[in-house]
Amino acid sequence: MENKAIKIRNIIILCAVVVFVIGLLIATVAVNSGLSEQKKDDTQVEVFIKDALNVKRNGKSKRKYSNGNVYEGDWIDGKWHGKGKLTWANGDVYDGDWVDGVRTGKGKYTRNNGEVYEGDFVNGMYNGKGKMTYADGSVYEGEWTFGIYNGKGKKKWANGKIYDGDWVDGICVGNGRMTFEPDGDYADDVYEGEFRDGRFNGKGTYTWDDGRVYEGDWVDDKRTGNGKMTWADGGVYDGEWLDGKRNGKGKQIYSWGSIYEGNWLNDGLDGVVTITLASGMTYTQTYKDDEIVR
Repeated sequence: MENKAIKIRNIIILCAVVVFVIGLLIATVAVNSGLSEQKKDDTQVEVFIKDALNVKRNGKSKRKYSNGNVYEGDWIDGKWHGKGKLTWANGDVYDGDWVDGVRTGKGKYTRNNGEVYEGDFVNGMYNGKGKMTYADGSVYEGEWTFGIYNGKGKKKWANGKIYDGDWVDGICVGNGRMTFEPDGDYADDVYEGEFRDGRFNGKGTYTWDDGRVYEGDWVDDKRTGNGKMTWADGGVYDGEWLDGKRNGKGKQIYSWGSIYEGNWLNDGLDGVVTITLASGMTYTQTYKDDEIVR
């Protein structure tokens, strides 16, 4: 009888152990399942956040960047495209057309130093036709290539000097008209003709404010070659020039009617000169350094 009771007790203990083990197994499976589901949920959240950050903007919106720059305008596939305004942290502002995140088309660029460009852009550079107003008041309006004056254009400097004509790589080259500043040694003088390397070179006409006019050849801003000078009083010299002076063969007609024809050296008569007076009388005279040789 006692042995039977012991057997029953052992059976009960064994059943309890089995139930405990089964419960433990069930709890372990449940925990592992929960962790798996949590990990899955966390992964989904992470993917969602990444997707949200990588959304490609389209339409109109405003974005401020960590460097302080601010863009407001049109977007296509996450790029500035269409009309938009970019304000840099340093105060520069561009307002105009964009293509694939680059300034291309018509626009206005205002720099923090006071310069303002308004016109055509290609790949972020002034290219085409545009107007630049500089901080000192100088203005250039005309054609540009890669940020440099190229083609036809007009520039007015702050001192009043004006050049209107051809440009190559930012320099006056070709045909143009230069009007000098109203104050200075060349006040209101005008040159119209050929330029090379920013200087008078080739054929050109220079008009002084006192009425003098020179038409002819130029080399590096100086009357050199053949040319004709007319004075306000009616006097005329037609002949050869060197470094801005009468040099070589030439003919001088004075306002009172006398004509001197011969050789000139450094603006003075030199050699045998034929002189025709207003009365029609003609004779020859020898000169040296613009003085009559007796």
